[in-house]
Amino acid sequence: MMQLLLPRGLAKAKRETDATEKAFRDGRLLGKAFTASVAEPDRLAAARAFVHSLAAAWWRVLTAGDRRPVPLRKLFEPLDVAQLPDWAFTVATSLGEEVAALDINATAYQMGLAYSGMLPREHRAA
Repeated sequence: MMQLLLPRGLAKAKRETDATEKAFRDGRLLGKAFTASVAEPDRLAAARAFVHSLAAAWWRVLTAGDRRPVPLRKLFEPLDVAQLPDWAFTVATSLGEEVAALDINATAYQMGLAYSGMLPREHRAA
């Protein structure tokens, strides 16, 4: 109903944003399923590796048009991204590419939801 009141360009942009957020929500569920399948002691590392792969893909898309793209900052502690199965790496990469269509606040929110949803219970409890 709300889209009917918006100018055509804004309504289309809202539909595209809604579709991106839905795709990201579905991908978050796959990421959560991935970490749930990992042995308990390795879940935190798996969540970090997944979300780092997601953020790296987002950054590549974001800086692809730059004349001299700025590389993503190196981490203080290296991650074992190799522990990600191919399908999980593909999901993380496609989520990163998908979320690049959102504004920065929505991107940060979606990435935060993805990461916090993948964390082991003891890291989510207050």
